[in-house]
Amino acid sequence: MEAANVITKSLANLGGGAIKDGGGGMQKGLEILCKTNFNSGFKTGATRTLGIVAVVVGGFLIGKSLIEEHINNKRNERFEEYHNLLFIENVTSIQEISKTTQKSSEIVKKEIQKLIDKGFLLNAKIDTQSDKIIIE
Repeated sequence: MEAANVITKSLANLGGGAIKDGGGGMQKGLEILCKTNFNSGFKTGATRTLGIVAVVVGGFLIGKSLIEEHINNKRNERFEEYHNLLFIENVTSIQEISKTTQKSSEIVKKEIQKLIDKGFLLNAKIDTQSDKIIIE
């Protein structure tokens, strides 16, 4: 149904394309919801509005949780990448980390500083004079 397609596409856009509904369960559920006659035994406008609000709020919450999960996954991937370089391979030079990760040294500094600020890299700091990560 057209309304279900529009809602599904909107939800997929909220999740940054992260929504994977291979079984079509979400699409089918939305089609049933859109086909449901909310007017049977109820006042027309209020129930339909309530149904639409429920779908919109539910879609927003699903999208928000998927976005947060995506952000957390990216942060964990960054942490693992930098952690392996710093603690396993003992690479502390910003320039070497930059070459290995294929990111600019400014981005490497910014991402490592975020990880330090969030408590992911305890006892670490960036020495701007030597352009190295110092592990205490």
